[in-house]
Amino acid sequence: HKQDIPELVAHFMAQLAPSLGVEPLAISEQEMAFLAQYDWPGNVRELRNLIERSLILGALNVSALYPGVNQNRDNTAPAMPTDLHAMEKLHILTVLDSVQGDKTRAAQLLGVSRRTLERRVAEWAGM
Repeated sequence: HKQDIPELVAHFMAQLAPSLGVEPLAISEQEMAFLAQYDWPGNVRELRNLIERSLILGALNVSALYPGVNQNRDNTAPAMPTDLHAMEKLHILTVLDSVQGDKTRAAQLLGVSRRTLERRVAEWAGM
């Protein structure tokens, strides 16, 4: 139910942030509104995956839910990373998002083994 989204977001933040070794993210009212408007075809797992990826990246990425739409109209969106490690991380997470978290398919698209992909994601969790 859409009215449960704020509670689910808080739950996933509290559950995942410590396991990833990061601080929970602050979610603005505008970001929460975008989360509430989304249809969530992947159900609760899709929301959990979004929160996990956002914690790894350090920012909630609601624009991933609405391709081609920029919700952050005040131009305060973070700039594209310039260091190779951050760009690799962003690319891998984007590919994972495009295949709804299917690591086997993402690894195929990235041209790496699933084990390599899992090792990269585990490295981020250890940072």
